[in-house]
Amino acid sequence: MVIGQWRIAMLLGLWSAVCAVSPSLLAQTVAPHDLKYIPGQPLVAIWSRPMEHFANPAIAKVLADLQQFGESVPEKADAFLHIDQMRATFSLSDPNNLEVPTNTVVYHFTESKHADYIVQDQSKISKLEPLPENKYPFPVLADVNRLPEPLTFLAKLDAKSVALTNGKDSLKKLIVPNTDKPTWSKELPALNPAATVVLLDLAQIRELGNKRLANVNFQGMEALLFGNVKSLWDNADYAFISLDTTNGIQLSAMAQSADAESAQRFKGTIEGLLAIAKGLLPMAKQGTEQLNQISPGLGTMIYTELENSVNGIKVTQTGTQTKLTLGISQEFLAKVPALLLPAIKSARAAAMTNVSRNNLKQIALALLNYMDANKKFPAAVMLGPDGKTPHSWRVAILPYLEEMTQYKQYKFDEPWDSENNKKVAATIPQVYRSPMATNGPNCTSYFVLTHPDGVFNSTPGTPGSGTKIRQVVDGLSRTIAVVEANAEIPWTKPEDLPIVDGQPLPKLGMPGATTFNAAFCDGSVHSLSLAIKEELMRNLISMKDGKVIDMEELYGPAIVPPGDSPFDATAPAKAPPPPVEAPAPPLPPGIPNTKGLPPAVPAPAPPGP
Repeated sequence: MVIGQWRIAMLLGLWSAVCAVSPSLLAQTVAPHDLKYIPGQPLVAIWSRPMEHFANPAIAKVLADLQQFGESVPEKADAFLHIDQMRATFSLSDPNNLEVPTNTVVYHFTESKHADYIVQDQSKISKLEPLPENKYPFPVLADVNRLPEPLTFLAKLDAKSVALTNGKDSLKKLIVPNTDKPTWSKELPALNPAATVVLLDLAQIRELGNKRLANVNFQGMEALLFGNVKSLWDNADYAFISLDTTNGIQLSAMAQSADAESAQRFKGTIEGLLAIAKGLLPMAKQGTEQLNQISPGLGTMIYTELENSVNGIKVTQTGTQTKLTLGISQEFLAKVPALLLPAIKSARAAAMTNVSRNNLKQIALALLNYMDANKKFPAAVMLGPDGKTPHSWRVAILPYLEEMTQYKQYKFDEPWDSENNKKVAATIPQVYRSPMATNGPNCTSYFVLTHPDGVFNSTPGTPGSGTKIRQVVDGLSRTIAVVEANAEIPWTKPEDLPIVDGQPLPKLGMPGATTFNAAFCDGSVHSLSLAIKEELMRNLISMKDGKVIDMEELYGPAIVPPGDSPFDATAPAKAPPPPVEAPAPPLPPGIPNTKGLPPAVPAPAPPGP
């Protein structure tokens, strides 16, 4: 749905810096709410000026602080940060068919370049092309593959305005004034022009709801909830909900009833719902402790403001109108950044760490499937068909990562940096790149550690060469296969991180992290401390030193060790609890299954280089 696309794009922009928005643009004259670009009599209509909300000092600070995460503003997010005004509608062209809604969104950007970008971006997403025999006074793109009834229309209304709709009738109405003049339109001049306003046509909702739900037998809480909702639409014809962030957050609502008696019933229903909300406050308080653990004082502050806001809600009735107001103070908003930013940073760091761990899981599974097909792990450096041209293991396992297209484009009879292979290297598979990486854009984040006694050594090998399972005598679950690091090594380059006796270990992990992710030979993935003892790390790299690894020393007493590999015959017989950080992937076919895990679907053996 078009409205859904707008919402997603706006969320993309929330983490970027408000400094991307010029203060002079915020000072532009605010246009009033009116019927322009509001086709017909919609069920729901929205008027919004996003830049007005971004101008609130507290919100601006959150956005500016989020920029410190170090990522540039995506072009789409930057475009949506420059929406001077947005209008959206949701309508039902056929009240008897709720499955065919009509959505229309019109964006007014501060600069034409942002409008142009949205046209280009949306055209790629929906594969839009110029509408044949266009009779509109503006350029129109459409899903021409769905003619005569395209699913999406995109119109460039003027240099700075773009419209998206899935209804041909709505597109036609965009070029003519709205002559329907809905009864609620008389309220528009009095609305706060800086606020986001949502209209609900309760008369239409009442007609649809009573028709569609007349024979539904609700029970228990559903019956209570439906009764209250029905009472709202039965006793009001329309409602406006306004959100103003000029000074704090001010939320207000106005409902228009047919008569004073209906308004009184509407007010009574609202007061009943507020009583229920107040009764639920103790339940909300139980969650404050969790928020306090994320950021000290955050949960307590939010609950206190929530309690004050709920208790401060005012409901008044004057004649046929019922009004509701509630507010969140600017003082509260000013305190939010200091408490919220640490939690956001922590959550974002955890999310990126999980992405990196998932990348390693996929790589580990690809290595196991390669081993199943070739009876050996790949060599760190593979030799091409001429027996002398080196290539990376990362290229060799592409078919097991569902990257067969790049595998076929890569020429194994040419050096990794030949003109053809440089074109392949220019696009790095997402699985080879950590979201925390700051090295070159085509550099990998995942490496094997090469050592004469390791699973991977620096000696180049043919496609059939490599380490067999039985050679990993220390146990697959006690031997590291792949680690994450931020080294400047292109992903196709046959180079990894060497472990040299008597020399310091290479730098592992991502910038600013205190741990690094590692995939073990059994397919499990774990986060290890960067403060790990060097001797212990060397033991994990070696596959045959015969030394017993103290797993409690490796993970700490509070963390469950990875446990024995379900297919590792050389591992100790002790069976500790399953890992909490990252379970091993499903077993490749042909590996002894001692724990009843499901076998993986084997990937086809790729053609030899």
